[in-house]
Amino acid sequence: HPGFPPHHGERRHSPRRERDFGEREGKRRRGQGGGKGDRGGKDGGKKEKDDRGKGGNQEVKEQANANEPRTVVQRWLAKNSDCIGCWLEGVDPPKRPNTTPNVSFLLLAKPKLKKEGGGEEFGFMLAQARLAVKKRERERECAKEMMPLLDVLPLSDSRAWCTLPDATSKKREVDPLDVEKVRGMVQGRAPKTVVELQETTSCVLTSSSPFFGDKDRPSGQEPDLAILDRLDPGFAESWTEARRVSGLVRKQWFMSTITVKAEGADRGLPLGGGLPTESP
Repeated sequence: HPGFPPHHGERRHSPRRERDFGEREGKRRRGQGGGKGDRGGKDGGKKEKDDRGKGGNQEVKEQANANEPRTVVQRWLAKNSDCIGCWLEGVDPPKRPNTTPNVSFLLLAKPKLKKEGGGEEFGFMLAQARLAVKKRERERECAKEMMPLLDVLPLSDSRAWCTLPDATSKKREVDPLDVEKVRGMVQGRAPKTVVELQETTSCVLTSSSPFFGDKDRPSGQEPDLAILDRLDPGFAESWTEARRVSGLVRKQWFMSTITVKAEGADRGLPLGGGLPTESP
C-alpha cells in the first residue's frame, strides 16, 4: 500500500518491550515476582507463612477452649457418670421482671454419695455469680469458681461434699459457734488462712436446665428437677407445672457459703454452703 513500507517477515518486539519482559522474567525466576501466576514469589511466600500462622492460631484456640471453665466442668461430669449438674437462673430482688434474670447458680451433685458409716446421702457443690449482665458470662464465672473445688478437694471422700442436714440437725439460722468451730479446725491445720462466713443472698428462680442443655431432656433425664427436689422436697412438681404455663414459683431461695483463703489472696475456696428455701 502506498505510504507504508513493505512487510519484511514477522513482527518483532521493540527494544523497550523486550527489556521490560526480560526484567519481569528475571524477577519471576528469582522468586520475586508479584504476578497472579507466581507461586514462589512474595505473595506465594506470604501465603505459605499465613497458612502456617493459621495452623498455629488454631492450635492456640483449641488449647484455650480446652482450658475454658465450662469445658473443664463438662469434662469432669463426663468422667464422673455418677454425678449430675444443672444451671439455675433467678432474679433479685423478687420484684425484678423474670425476663431479666441477674443471678446464676451452678450445682454439681452426687445423688448416691457413700456415707462413712454405711448408707447413702445426697452430696452437692454450688457456685453463684451475680455481677455479669449476660447469662453466658455469669455461667463462665460459676464454672471458674467451681474449678478449684474439682481440682483440690478429694471428691472420693464423702466429707469433701456438702450434704443435707437430717431432721434433728436442721437450723433456721447459722450458729456463730459453728462458724468458730470450723475456723478453729481449719486454722489449726493452716494457720495463715482466713475463714469467713459470706453474706447470705437470695433470689426467686426463673429457669433451670441440665448442665449439658435441654438435649438431656428427650432421654428422660431431668437432673435439674432431681437436684431441686432433693434440696426442697415437693418443689420439682410445682416447678414443672410453673414451667408448663410459663410461670414462676414465688418462693425465695437463699445461699450462704463459708470460705477459706490464704492471707492476701484475692479469691477464697468455698468450704461449704447451703441453698435453703423460705419456710412456708
